[in-house]
Amino acid sequence: MNIKNKSVYISNFFDYYLYNQKNCIMEYYPKLIENSAKNYLFQTLKQCHNNRVTIYYYVYNIGIFLIFVSIVGLTLYYCSKNKVSDLEKRQRMLRDQQYILSKIRFYKEDVQHQRQKQSDITNLPFVSN
Repeated sequence: MNIKNKSVYISNFFDYYLYNQKNCIMEYYPKLIENSAKNYLFQTLKQCHNNRVTIYYYVYNIGIFLIFVSIVGLTLYYCSKNKVSDLEKRQRMLRDQQYILSKIRFYKEDVQHQRQKQSDITNLPFVSN
């Protein structure tokens, strides 16, 4: 037997020895609770745990639902509060139309001004020497 296997054997032997000693000692100690009472307590604790998990599940889901509903409600309220009225729509449309007409006028005036600077025969601009 080589050293490596011997150390594994010794380790396993001590584990086995300690396990047997523990079981032998446990047999001689008095049991402080009967098996039926132990079973009853275990089942009661298990049921309490299941009830707690169920309550946490419902509280968590209801909380998430309330947060979702409040976010959607606040978003809809904000959208309806900031809705553009018909008067504001008309004013914006008139302002946009005036802006577009001013750009058209400016372009027409610019074109007329450029035509005045061009020669009638060649359509080339005048050059001043």
